[in-house]
Amino acid sequence: MNSKLTNYAQWLQTFDEIENWEIGHIDNKIMQSVQNGEIKWVSGTAERFTNRLINLINSRLNKLNKFYNDRCSNTFDLFEFQKILISFRKELIFLKSLANLNTLPDDLKQKLTGNIVKFAKEAQKKLEDSSKRNLSEELKMIVYSNRIDNI
Repeated sequence: MNSKLTNYAQWLQTFDEIENWEIGHIDNKIMQSVQNGEIKWVSGTAERFTNRLINLINSRLNKLNKFYNDRCSNTFDLFEFQKILISFRKELIFLKSLANLNTLPDDLKQKLTGNIVKFAKEAQKKLEDSSKRNLSEELKMIVYSNRIDNI
């Protein structure tokens, strides 16, 4: 892995690696390369790069949603539920950092981060609504104190 991404092929390879990560896994060396990376924002490359990044973020959001649904349906322990919420939030923070790459134009950054924040707020609202139907005050406390939209 190069310490700095400079061309489209390097970015695609890195995006492929990131897409295959398990939820909760973050490779700091790769993230440093991504944060320091550059790409010339020229017609053709810019569109392909944007589409690939959008697809990557959407893929990670879908994976995150599946991870959450699978884990929560099999979790009856409140401590484990809290760990799931923390992993959920960490993944959203990671995705937000991808959406704020220095190499991206400001309008694209705003659009991508806006979509991630919207996803987080909707997911938090669903959690809160679900916890209100649950009689356990502990569950409500965990949902409100481990907000996934605090990104």
